[in-house]
Amino acid sequence: MRLPRFTAVLVLAVAVAAQAHAADCDALLRQHLASDLALPFDAFDQDDHQGWRPVSDAGCDAEAAMLIESYTARQAHPHPVLAWHRAQMLARAGKTVDAIDAARATLRSGDDGSGFDWNDYANATIAFLQGDKPALQATHDRLAAAATKNESNQPNLRSTDRLLRCFGQPYKIAYACPARP
Repeated sequence: MRLPRFTAVLVLAVAVAAQAHAADCDALLRQHLASDLALPFDAFDQDDHQGWRPVSDAGCDAEAAMLIESYTARQAHPHPVLAWHRAQMLARAGKTVDAIDAARATLRSGDDGSGFDWNDYANATIAFLQGDKPALQATHDRLAAAATKNESNQPNLRSTDRLLRCFGQPYKIAYACPARP
């Protein structure tokens, strides 16, 4: 079966664009590997112009995960949030199995007494990635209860609200799911 000429050109254009994006992402990763591995934690993790965030902002989430992994490998005591951000980047890149494994690695043993409910947030994300809406709802509800006792749980509760609203969508879309009108 022959494709109509227009369809063949369109398929070729999409393939070329995907290759160009991959090449751009590879170049961006190389650039940040050369310039950012010695940055202090705050600059690497929180700055919009250096570290992993500009790599992700360019649509290169798999490369952002690689950059985070390279950065943490060079740190004597990497900040724990980097493991979570790597899990998020893997999820955004559609590498679900790797994202679940990375997210599970962030789970904390025992209650530290702070009232901050990390495990329910991480488990909510894992449930979302596994397509398990009842588990997502259950962890969301526990996180909502924790948020009434400790305000520091509010941002993660809002994130799980979005995951519930856009359940079934890719993580990259659901994480930024708009509020219902």
